[in-house]
Amino acid sequence: ELFARLEAANVIVPADTYDAAAAYVSDQLEYEMARQTLGPEAEVRLRARDDRQMQAAIRVLRRSRTPESAVAAAMTEQLRIQGH
Repeated sequence: ELFARLEAANVIVPADTYDAAAAYVSDQLEYEMARQTLGPEAEVRLRARDDRQMQAAIRVLRRSRTPESAVAAAMTEQLRIQGH
């Protein structure tokens, strides 16, 4: 529907460009709607949910009992992400 509205407003966006950006645009609209309807805290929660780096950090911290174990877990997570 957004693409049709853009066309109706004479906004020229090639279909392949729109398709490539569709997931990003959808996320941004979701964040904006959350902020407008539920407040900035809801937007922050959604952004945190979708932030892969933050989620990886949370996993590391949940598995760690000491600063040293957090560093070791972070290094292990980094290796896992890199495919080693």
